[in-house]
Amino acid sequence: MFKRMSMAVVLALLITSVLTACGSAPAPVTLSQLPVFTGATESTNAARVRLLGSVLALQLQTDSTIKSTEGKVYDVPAGTPWDAVKSFYSTALEKAGWTLAKTTDANTSYLGSRAVMGYTRGNQVVNVAYADDLIVILTEAK
Repeated sequence: MFKRMSMAVVLALLITSVLTACGSAPAPVTLSQLPVFTGATESTNAARVRLLGSVLALQLQTDSTIKSTEGKVYDVPAGTPWDAVKSFYSTALEKAGWTLAKTTDANTSYLGSRAVMGYTRGNQVVNVAYADDLIVILTEAK
């Protein structure tokens, strides 16, 4: 539970800090337009989905600059390394005009095997978090 809560706090802080760096806005995208990691399936794990809901609600309650936020939790194939997830999203997002804002790699993080990266495009932020599963959050600033 503590590990999950620490991931929620890291995501909340990353979203807030990256939103402050947002500039002018190209046409916004929706969560369904974002790429999904190869082999990932939307999670049906109720605890993971509730945690994501808590992170999203926390952001809306604590940051008045947020217009909207949505996310999904995905299960990935067993043994998937962070480098594969990071490479997939880096390539796909950068090709679509997103800019890397922050990254916390698994091998350098105090969170151990957890890793997070944030991309910006206009007034939107995409955060990709990876631990035992994959969490993708799309947030738009006002």
